[in-house]
Amino acid sequence: MAFAFESFVLVPDLSRIASRREREKNIRSRMPWLLAAELLYHFYRTPISQGTGYAVALYPEAAPPDFQRRYFSCLGLEGRPPTREDWLASLRGEPTEPLGDLFAACFSGRCVLGAALPPLFKKTLNVLNIPWIDIAPHPVRYLDNLLHAFSTNVPAVDALFERESLSSHYFEAAAAHEMARYAINVQHCDFWLPGPSALIVEPANDLPSFDAGEKEFFFTSAAGRLREACREYRRVFCASALTWERGRLSSLTGEEEKLLDSLGVIRLPDPRYEQFRNHYMLLAHPAVSRVIGRTEGDILEARLFGRECESLAHSPPGAAPARPIYETPFTSAFWHRVVAAFAAPKASAPPEDMRWPVPKLRLVMRDRGGFDDSLSLQQAVQTGELKREVRELQRFCHVQRIFTEQLPKFRKESAVAAGRLAAASSEGKEQASCAVFCAGDNAVTAQAVVALCSFRKNGVCGDLFYVTDVEALSEENRRLLALFDITPLHTRYADNFAISYLPTTPSAYNQFAGPGLLAARDYRHSLGVQADVLCIRYFDPRAVFAKTNVIAATHNNLTEKRASTYARPDELVNNYGSDGDILDTMRINPGVLFFHNVNCADNNIENKLVDIYNAISRENILLEEETVFNILMSLNPAYLTIIDPEYNCLTLHNFGNMLPYCLHFAWIYDKPWHILEYGKSIKYPTADYCKKMWHDAARDILGDTLYEAYIAPKIILM
Repeated sequence: MAFAFESFVLVPDLSRIASRREREKNIRSRMPWLLAAELLYHFYRTPISQGTGYAVALYPEAAPPDFQRRYFSCLGLEGRPPTREDWLASLRGEPTEPLGDLFAACFSGRCVLGAALPPLFKKTLNVLNIPWIDIAPHPVRYLDNLLHAFSTNVPAVDALFERESLSSHYFEAAAAHEMARYAINVQHCDFWLPGPSALIVEPANDLPSFDAGEKEFFFTSAAGRLREACREYRRVFCASALTWERGRLSSLTGEEEKLLDSLGVIRLPDPRYEQFRNHYMLLAHPAVSRVIGRTEGDILEARLFGRECESLAHSPPGAAPARPIYETPFTSAFWHRVVAAFAAPKASAPPEDMRWPVPKLRLVMRDRGGFDDSLSLQQAVQTGELKREVRELQRFCHVQRIFTEQLPKFRKESAVAAGRLAAASSEGKEQASCAVFCAGDNAVTAQAVVALCSFRKNGVCGDLFYVTDVEALSEENRRLLALFDITPLHTRYADNFAISYLPTTPSAYNQFAGPGLLAARDYRHSLGVQADVLCIRYFDPRAVFAKTNVIAATHNNLTEKRASTYARPDELVNNYGSDGDILDTMRINPGVLFFHNVNCADNNIENKLVDIYNAISRENILLEEETVFNILMSLNPAYLTIIDPEYNCLTLHNFGNMLPYCLHFAWIYDKPWHILEYGKSIKYPTADYCKKMWHDAARDILGDTLYEAYIAPKIILM
């Protein structure tokens, strides 16, 4: 087939209508495809013109003013805009004489560059012997940049594209690198999934698919197969390669969404699975064993990740095979070779080693095309660090405003309320059955004194206790406790929970014994707090005790699951015969626990906690006593009463719009006695702000002399 041409013209799919996603974003009909052609024009016009000597024109400037009206008329769209049905018809249509006449008048003597041209457009150009080169985004999107796929009706050029195209080995190796990128996530318990799980891939574009009868295919057409998959797999997710940063803009129809919801399919993004921020995390996850999509193009990436795949439909008919080519199309030497394959270039061949800038397609097209923002690792780290610092600064300003506006008011209320309770003997007697206890050992005695006395200072009138191995308690710490009227309670556990690799003291497990020891002393209720908790404003625990059945606790936050406290969740599922659903419930934090001591004793809570500890492997306990409490609550949900996060506000998580009752410095490097060096602290202004509050409270409670003796030596500069 011989071709001749004098210039290039870049043309989009003029009959394509706006997708549902674009309509939701209020983009005018067909505008995205005109924009796609304009982007290609800017990417390629310079290397094409400099490498070949031919001019490059862009539709609509290169076409008669009435071209689109006449084109619609040839498609039977006289006087009306195209519908989706018209577009589908154009995908399966055959050239007509009026369409041939129109194309001959506009494109003769030119080489057509297409921006994802439909089959009918290409067929008509073939009949007229007009050369075309079509450029479309390639469905593989996990490389460090997007790439284009090329097809043509010029055999010599197609042979060149085949030589230049990337092989499947390249994509498989890149997929292996992507799996390595997410492997460290999979090892973390937050990313645990029960196996086997499956993934349904949403189409990453709006190209239709067809069933065996050449009718348009929707997931509702395969409802039976999807229902079978939901019975076969423990979890079934539905996700897309499209970005989620700007909210969910689904490519599914309303009926498809209803079907998936009725089958219990987890459509990402989902607050329960916020950690899976893109579908590559699922493709890389060992628990995801099968991937289901509409067409082979939708599941191509999954095949490259080595997953079992199933396509339910067929791609549009007549689509030519496309060659994925990386980087070289943006060089003038590439286009010189393309034109030399079927015509005489007007420009001399540029040197092969001439450097050309490669556009950052992913960044340029992400707002327009919704591509997943899966940047290279270095870009991701830099972008993530910048976003995190901005978020932390915003959060600091929010927290600072809450404390500066609300803390003075609440301090006055606390003083008035505490004075009223101290003056009213009847109030004191009414609360005599309440106790506040902290579990620990010699290492955290001073911090426990600060924690316990902060509750006394803010109106909690119960007696104070320190649950510990009293025999091992130093004489110095005994005197400190006595000075603040804190009674040590001996626990029989001693070193039974000594686990050397844990980052905190094993004596935290002494918390198990607190309710039983206090029930034996006729305390009906107790408030169990950890040494890294600080009560900062007045509250009356009786309101919580009144609704506490056995234990009342707060959620860690609204996204973390109980599975995140276990190093090997599968062991728990096997040990306790669970289907894994209990591990998807929200995780509680034992920093502040309200106990009904009598009911704890009646239900043998202490021994149940110890039995759980002894039943699971030590390597499974990721977060000390928190792990054991969460297993107990998973197995016995009736024991648990969920209370407001204000009673146990984790300083790196749960700041709302109200000053909390208690601050909890929950993480190992968030402890108030861990101080960041100057410069590093800029990254964590909120944490440092809260730590300063803790040290101010410690000086106020202990006095300068005891603070310098007990707290100052424990400060660790990081």
